[in-house]
Amino acid sequence: MGSPPAKMKFCPIHMLSVRIIQAKNIKSRDLLTASDCYVRLWLPSASNGKLQTKTIKNSDNPVWNETFYFRIQREIENILELAVCDEDPLTKDDMQFTVLFNVARIRPGEVLRETFALKSEVPVIAVMATGGGLRAMSAMFGHLLALQKLNLLDCVTYLTGASGSTWTLADLYEHADWSQKTLEGPLKAVKEQVTKCKLNLMSIDHLKYYHKELAERAKAGHVSSFTTLWSLVQEMFLHERPRKYKLTDQRKALEHGQNPLPFYAVLNVKEEKFSTFKFREWAEFSPYEVTIPKYGASIRSEYFDSEFFMGRRVKKLPESRICYLEEKHSPEDDVTTIEPPSCLSGKLYEMFQDIMTKRPLLGKSHNFLRGLEFHKDYIHQKKFIEWKDTVLDSFPNNLTPLEKYLCLIDVGYFINTSGAALFKPERNVDVIISLDYGLGNVFKQLEMTYKYCKIQKIPFPKVELSKEEEKNPKECYVFSDAEDPRAPIVIHFPLVNDTFKEFKEPGVKRCLSEMEQGKVNLENNCSPYYLIRLIYSSENFDKLVNLSKYNILNNKDLLLQAIRSAIERRSSRTGNLPSHSGAGYA
Repeated sequence: MGSPPAKMKFCPIHMLSVRIIQAKNIKSRDLLTASDCYVRLWLPSASNGKLQTKTIKNSDNPVWNETFYFRIQREIENILELAVCDEDPLTKDDMQFTVLFNVARIRPGEVLRETFALKSEVPVIAVMATGGGLRAMSAMFGHLLALQKLNLLDCVTYLTGASGSTWTLADLYEHADWSQKTLEGPLKAVKEQVTKCKLNLMSIDHLKYYHKELAERAKAGHVSSFTTLWSLVQEMFLHERPRKYKLTDQRKALEHGQNPLPFYAVLNVKEEKFSTFKFREWAEFSPYEVTIPKYGASIRSEYFDSEFFMGRRVKKLPESRICYLEEKHSPEDDVTTIEPPSCLSGKLYEMFQDIMTKRPLLGKSHNFLRGLEFHKDYIHQKKFIEWKDTVLDSFPNNLTPLEKYLCLIDVGYFINTSGAALFKPERNVDVIISLDYGLGNVFKQLEMTYKYCKIQKIPFPKVELSKEEEKNPKECYVFSDAEDPRAPIVIHFPLVNDTFKEFKEPGVKRCLSEMEQGKVNLENNCSPYYLIRLIYSSENFDKLVNLSKYNILNNKDLLLQAIRSAIERRSSRTGNLPSHSGAGYA
């Protein structure tokens, strides 16, 4: 007898169709050009070969709408690999992302639409500007214009300002798509204001206007202070007219993600403890929130200066115009050389007397923390961020919730930096482009920022300089911490005139007749950009803007290399790193 015939098992063949539709927000590895992307498909169980879509040139949001077919057997495992690649004609193509999909998830006859959320390796870039009055306002336009020319402005996630640099931000964010258009137009408008005579600021008509505005604000319930008057004078100084523009109006410039998110930095202090600085806490303003991070407390921006008690709004006040948030003044502004108009009298005269002296400008506002109670063990709560160099935080009677008013001052009275908002670990900043508008010691503020971060245990690269560098500073410095990938890479641009003396553009030397344009006097008190200068000549304005623009453009390679380094480090920052939840800025 013969053996029984072998049983053969037939596995049905199924046709799998895969349609590649589109990708969004694919950032190029080339930095200066958009992606040239294609998708590569590989199903090893069906074929040894790999298929791919056509390449979509110069697009961060490529659309393919291509369909591919595979013959599969469901009895075996079918894992489809999809790889998004950036085509490079000179080197090996860059693989942007890879995802794996188990075909077993699909039943025969079923149509499944799948969206893959790809973790971005694009670094978070922030621009951090110091204060410095008109000098900061003017120079920052030049810096931003240069970043725009390098196609880097569109890569910036956060923009922070203090004092004079907030004036730049307030001007720009009045336009919903400012970073998508050339900045030459806004720059021209600023130049017209900065170079114009300001004698009419104290005219009878203007004084009547100031008096009327102060009376109306007081009637509405807002707190009157010396800076309230100064904000009106400053508004006329910068714009020559009242503006109805409010901080929350800037949301229109952010609703489509078309511009970086701005933060405006100030300090909250106690008036009676100001001189010793035994008490200070950061406060940040954005178009969405006003926050005092020390307490983890925020309110919507439109509620600022309304009256609160125990976390509830008890009296709603109208949102202030943005000029009242620009009222802070740099501590370097020695305005004692200006006398208040002799025609003033009474309360208005007293206010002018105060803002024309060296007394710090303290902006009082209703305290939205008033009446909040603390947990008995609050000092040990992770959410409470204390200052490490003061004991006052250990006594609840010294803390802000017991105060009737907030007392807000320019950050320059402590550290002239706007970067505190960038130190939150949740913001995950990889690269900080530091724009310093100080005269004299051009590293002082960055060194103070490093020391502050060290005390607060905030990851920040060490700022080390040789004596030669301190004496003859260069245009650009890159600071990083190889041992702690949580620390951002800091690209520091001090306000210095180095190679600009001989070059009008990167690589283009000045001829003899152009040498005068390279002479930019930054010698502190002797400089035409010293803070008591309220008007610039047209020539000096152009020199300052062109110098700032040149210093960025001339160091393009350093900028791009730092960003490439951040891309390489980003993956290590999200691994098993020690937490710094016990650190923070208060």
